[in-house]
Amino acid sequence: MGGTIELRKGRLLNKPMRAINYILFGLLFLSNQSVFAQYGKVVIAEQPMYEQENSYFPHDYFVSLGMPEFLKNPVSIKITSKHLVLENTYNNGFTGHRIWFLVSPNLEIKDVKYEQWDDMNDESETTYKVEKVIFSISENPFGNQFLTGHYTLQIREDYTAGKILKKEGVKDNTSYRIFNGKFKIYSEQEKQRGRDWVIDNNERMMGVKDSLGVYRFPDHFAEYKFGFDSLSSVLKQFEINRSDAPEERRDFVTLSMLVNENGIVETGSMFIMSPMKSMDLLNKLKDDRNLTTNWYPATYNGKPVKSEVHMHIGIK
Repeated sequence: MGGTIELRKGRLLNKPMRAINYILFGLLFLSNQSVFAQYGKVVIAEQPMYEQENSYFPHDYFVSLGMPEFLKNPVSIKITSKHLVLENTYNNGFTGHRIWFLVSPNLEIKDVKYEQWDDMNDESETTYKVEKVIFSISENPFGNQFLTGHYTLQIREDYTAGKILKKEGVKDNTSYRIFNGKFKIYSEQEKQRGRDWVIDNNERMMGVKDSLGVYRFPDHFAEYKFGFDSLSSVLKQFEINRSDAPEERRDFVTLSMLVNENGIVETGSMFIMSPMKSMDLLNKLKDDRNLTTNWYPATYNGKPVKSEVHMHIGIK
């Protein structure tokens, strides 16, 4: 079932939070009573690195497939003077779950609900009851807008088998499990960074650009600002003698270089795609500002991008 994560140990928490969680885990699972009141209290603690914390199911996530336009953020927080309601939802189209917290201003957890669904239709039914909770957040939610939180639920599952399954010998049963979840409320700046990160990874995955960020298939390729004729005149100054050419029958050699997002040639990327008898030509090309600075960059989806340019240099 997507969304169910078993409790795993590891060096995932910083020392203050690790110590708090060890104490709370002991109280939670070794006693028959709650830590505080009915469900306990929310603990304000320094959080581990959210993006690297893999033992908790993320309720805030960036779309990882396709070409996303928006950041998916299935966490909602509603705050009044009397309570805070935090709702986390996950749904992949086939299965999903919803967790609902009701917290008072003094951070007592008044109520917790867990729901789970799937696309099975065998008349079976499972009811879920959250019996105990560990809940930590980075800030007091009644005074801060952007929060990071982690929680662990001890859930009782009462399963009632459908009629058909009962005929096959399937019995009703009760089981217990642990659910680890995490959430983060993103600022607009973080959302934009997240979008940029996802788009960057998707473009690499789809082969639009290589691992160095060079776009292989831009919508518009880089162009010399003063036109093709002017570029030809610049390159004509660098024509080489036949005696310096690598092959007797060729009429040109090919210069390859990268034009960055600002229309500037990265001179370190310049090379001649043939074995030359001398490096003098390449050094002269790198020093010529007419060649290295006067470019319109390639574009992809309306933004300037880095691309590769190939040009012919004639052989006299």
